[in-house]
Amino acid sequence: MKTDGYYFSLEATIALFLILMITLALTTNTSTKTKDVLVLQKMHDLLLVWAKERDFSEQTLKQDFEFVFPAKGGLIEIDGKTVEIRKSTAKGRKISEEINYLGKELEYKKIVLTIFD
Repeated sequence: MKTDGYYFSLEATIALFLILMITLALTTNTSTKTKDVLVLQKMHDLLLVWAKERDFSEQTLKQDFEFVFPAKGGLIEIDGKTVEIRKSTAKGRKISEEINYLGKELEYKKIVLTIFD
């Protein structure tokens, strides 16, 4: 029994499968879910910076928010204090993220960041 044809067919099948997988991977479409993930990553990074810096002046919070999200509005809540940036009256989506940390005297603190989309 000759197996040359069998090996050739197996290699050809594997090669076609790899070419198909690469083609499908390259033609993926940037969906809104990917954009949501990017917004969530930015939000999370901003919250980490705020928790580390612990400078919660309203001016600094607004500057940081407008730098990271130049065209969006949102809310920043820190220990019951709310700062609103670019009020949104539209009934669009809201994306929210929060971070919990301990203050200087080991008191529980929470920062909530909400983006109007």
